[in-house]
Amino acid sequence: MHQLLWPTTMARLPAGQIEYRLDRRGDAVVVVVFHGGHVRAGLALCEDVFAAAGCTVLVPSRPGYGRTPLSTGTSVEEYTDVVRALCARLGINRVSAAVGISGGGPSATTMAARHPDLVDRLILVSAVSWLPYPDRLTRLGAHVVFTGKTERATWAGVRMLVRVAPNTCLRLMLGSLSTRRAGEVVAALHPDDRVMLLALFASMRSGHGFLNDLLPTPDVTARIDQPTLVIATRTDRGVPFAHAQSLASTIRYAELVESRADSHFVWLGPDWPAIADRIQAFLGADPPPSSDHHAAVPGSAPPLQPAPIAPSVFGRAFHRPLRIATAALAGAGAMLAALTVGPAFARLGTGQGLTFLAVTVAGSGLAVAVLRGVRWVLVTSAVLLGGQLVAVIGTAWELIGGISTSKTRMLQQLGFSPTAGVLINFVYSTVALALFCWLAKRWRKVRRALRPRKDASA
Repeated sequence: MHQLLWPTTMARLPAGQIEYRLDRRGDAVVVVVFHGGHVRAGLALCEDVFAAAGCTVLVPSRPGYGRTPLSTGTSVEEYTDVVRALCARLGINRVSAAVGISGGGPSATTMAARHPDLVDRLILVSAVSWLPYPDRLTRLGAHVVFTGKTERATWAGVRMLVRVAPNTCLRLMLGSLSTRRAGEVVAALHPDDRVMLLALFASMRSGHGFLNDLLPTPDVTARIDQPTLVIATRTDRGVPFAHAQSLASTIRYAELVESRADSHFVWLGPDWPAIADRIQAFLGADPPPSSDHHAAVPGSAPPLQPAPIAPSVFGRAFHRPLRIATAALAGAGAMLAALTVGPAFARLGTGQGLTFLAVTVAGSGLAVAVLRGVRWVLVTSAVLLGGQLVAVIGTAWELIGGISTSKTRMLQQLGFSPTAGVLINFVYSTVALALFCWLAKRWRKVRRALRPRKDASA
């Protein structure tokens, strides 16, 4: 079993003090590892893969953790500037990869976005994204057990459990980090991994760092051009798999690698050796040119494929969660039309029956194409969603002022209550309009995120 605790060093920089650990293994490949919550630079986690690849590893303690004060970088952006200054102090002029583990995801992502001339690649492991995190109950509990006055007692209690009831400690801790039964996860642990986790839990501290992690940070994913590996497991309760999906869909050149691990600690999973090989191959590929991460390098491994949507402002705004919601709405419309096809043919005639059949087919095709991210379909969908404002106003007027005689007769022939039919249309159009507002909000957000980058290149 590898050693878990290592000595660290302090650096005094113009912007403040920072604690770090530097493991030199040559100068060719350097990775900067941003650790997760409750962890500091002295704790070596998920680093064996980089040691095996002969990488030099730099691990800075994030603000509020270890001996790095909160004043060193009052924001994630300022902190990454401090890390860049630390790299310069240490003679590191190129970083092969910024690695974000768990709560260190936003720091690593911001490092890549803010300093693309320094960072060649990005690796995110069980990383927190910009989805809401954590849930409201966990956030409330964190402000009770991880404040400056209570976190010492909290971790003292954990250390006592490690000594007197290790099995109970493992079940309690892993229960919050896995969607599977804690007892099953503990039973499946390799003896060395069991010892390592107990040592980790006994060494964790939150300081002022964990509550600082809960503060909002600007989403910079739209500004990242570097090749990116996003590694996560669907059984992670600590950072749900949706975070990995969000990162992979909003970072332009991202590849999502799904682990079969039982918990948040993907490096303990049975497929970690294969994932480690993928990481080493990713690091071993020729780096992209410093000024253009899109260009292919002769003789290098083929670049990672971009996310399914086009790398435009509109494409990034229409991200995967929004596409899923839009496809679900189109599918629901197709289903409603399908339920009406039979009665329409029987009671309204062939013409009306074919109309409802066409709506069924078109709605189903639209749902599939939206999920696949076909650009012209996304544009068409955006227009249709925005046009539902007219439908909302029209159906609201019908509900208030009365439904026309012809429409009443048609709905009754199809077996629907006229009021219920119009009400369904009103709800459907309202949901569609809400999706359009979501898209418009994301479009503005992506444009704001890109603006500093454009200004910098002007």
